[in-house]
Amino acid sequence: MKPLFRANATAGKEIMGGIREIITLINEHIPHYVAMNPTRAGAVPLNIKKTANIDSAGLGKGLENQSSVVARSNNLNEIKIESPITQANSSGQNPQGKATPRSENADLDGDPISLCTGEELLTISEGSLPGLLPFTWQRFYRTSACELDLGLGYGWSHSLSHRLHFTDDTIVWHNDENQRTPFPYPNAEHPTLTNVLGGAVLALGSHENEYFLTFGGGTGVYTFVREGEWGRLTALSDKYHNRLQLEYDRQQRLIHLQHAQGRLLFQYTDDDSAHIAQVHLQALIREEAYRDAVWVTQQVLAHYTYNADGQLASALNACGEQEHYQYNEAHVITQRQLAGGACFNWAWEGVGPASRCIRQYGNFAQLDTRYLWDDNQRQVTLRRCDGSQEIYQYDGQARLIFRRAANGAETRHTYNEEGLRVSTTDALGQQTRYFYDDAGNLVLELSPDGSMTRYTYLDGQLKRVAKGSGRLEQVWLNSINEHGDIYAARSPGEQVTEYDYFPNGQMRAVTHPDGVTQTYRWDNVGRLLESTTSGGSVRRYRYTPLGTQPIAVTDEAGNTTHFVWDALERLLEQTTPDGRTQQYRYNAYGKVIESRDPAGLVTRYEYAAPLHLLTRKILPDGSALEYRYDNTHLQVSEILNPKGESYRLAYTATGLLSEEIGFDGVKTAYAYDLNDRLIEKQEYGNQPDAEPLVTTYQLDVLD
Repeated sequence: MKPLFRANATAGKEIMGGIREIITLINEHIPHYVAMNPTRAGAVPLNIKKTANIDSAGLGKGLENQSSVVARSNNLNEIKIESPITQANSSGQNPQGKATPRSENADLDGDPISLCTGEELLTISEGSLPGLLPFTWQRFYRTSACELDLGLGYGWSHSLSHRLHFTDDTIVWHNDENQRTPFPYPNAEHPTLTNVLGGAVLALGSHENEYFLTFGGGTGVYTFVREGEWGRLTALSDKYHNRLQLEYDRQQRLIHLQHAQGRLLFQYTDDDSAHIAQVHLQALIREEAYRDAVWVTQQVLAHYTYNADGQLASALNACGEQEHYQYNEAHVITQRQLAGGACFNWAWEGVGPASRCIRQYGNFAQLDTRYLWDDNQRQVTLRRCDGSQEIYQYDGQARLIFRRAANGAETRHTYNEEGLRVSTTDALGQQTRYFYDDAGNLVLELSPDGSMTRYTYLDGQLKRVAKGSGRLEQVWLNSINEHGDIYAARSPGEQVTEYDYFPNGQMRAVTHPDGVTQTYRWDNVGRLLESTTSGGSVRRYRYTPLGTQPIAVTDEAGNTTHFVWDALERLLEQTTPDGRTQQYRYNAYGKVIESRDPAGLVTRYEYAAPLHLLTRKILPDGSALEYRYDNTHLQVSEILNPKGESYRLAYTATGLLSEEIGFDGVKTAYAYDLNDRLIEKQEYGNQPDAEPLVTTYQLDVLD
């Protein structure tokens, strides 16, 4: 609901929100921080001439007032001081000591292999704990961690397995992906340390032996308490003081993650085992007024089984759908079988944690990829089963510097010492350049045609975006409150949308440019209970305990629509106020296999085992549409209608539509440049040998 314009092409922007959250905690809980940093308190003169670290050769115009120390809010007419930041740059590494980004920032292939390190990086989400600070339970497999067992069998970690390791001069953060990121020790003079390359921020906590950490993609601020050489994760929180608490038993096993209304309960295979057997989602429920509230399981999010070698053998989700895994003797994964039947297989070179994938193939024809590694060049060549090839090349910090796509298009990237991308040269030789302030915020994007996009920040939050210059300049302006939330957003057309928030961060009201205001009411789990327009129209919502999808929605006229969901919150049934019901059934891939309308008419959907691809749609009258796929992109290549007529589609090496021949035989072909932008369309009519009608497209550099 919050309007966010984002600065693209910066590796550091993801952690800036985390910096704000940590600094908020520091300001509230650590008096020595303000005392040691008079700039934060406004007690020293401000150098408003200080400029960003950009090349001034023709690029300084318009940036002379850009400062990483002071920013002026035009609408508030006040100065906000940005917190001083100490850089501690170092890439995260896998257990083999190889630089690697987090999986969501990595280049991955298939199911999914890292094209930087060659290891499997498999993330599986199995449910969530709803709340004002929602939390997702997921597990992660990393090949280079195959000798580590953190409660889910060798190689697996989970979203609460973060820990800190304290050495003589370094604190090493072991994250939920078994990645290690080093920091120097924070102290009173430098209480906050940012690591742009590692994508994280570490700070002193509010108590002795306590540390705060946040990272891009995380759930707020992670609190650790040091016990000897290790720091244990004890809580997750956000800038509104919403908090999740972790509890451990005497054997140091994780038992609960909870807030006041709900929790995740972890059960183990036996009293002495460190292997998690089940994850329960529980709600605190008072069934009778005179009795104490009790924790009641709403569903079992996951059930895990292990083989005799301590390897995770299977995982059962809340709907009873089961995955299976196989490994070699060194605990390196060799097969994953999905609940729907698809199998992914891996062949490896090397031994144990040093294993690297050389082939990935499935029990379906479209997947068979070989990986050829060149250690001297730090690059890998992918060879697909259709004969196409791709090349990826990295620097020593695991940053992509070169890619050759399947169509031969080459893209290059360069970076500065802080790990931020400073240029991208596309396949046509066009270069885009990026410039940053001292905090790692993108402040200027210079396009190949010389046009600029400028970004202005207020205390680490993106406040203003300006594209173009002079009379053609377009400006987006955000007004930001002390929590970093947008309370007013102004578009280039001077249209203003205003936002109001409850103290816990939930949206209270939105006022649109036309003056219409929508107000909201939420429950203590963060679910919408009521929305009201300025005209007085009210819509109400009801839920099961800890359910995030409504079971009933009552509209402005008092009419109620009822919903039934399965354990994975897939819609099973919808009943409208007049009593008409629509029903759905699903397969293990979450795809609809049957839809029954209010009249009882049934539409069925068939999928070719073992994939999730629709192959036949059977209409209520018995007629059918059929679908075929014969490419590595798993895109539809032919459709047959009930009359037996064919609609055929072909694709380029990069997966773009290159030709289509309709049911009527009309042929259309498409051509693209090396940047995959459409440059020509040829329309042949229903006579493929005739001269086509040709439409050409000329594109601006910015398109």
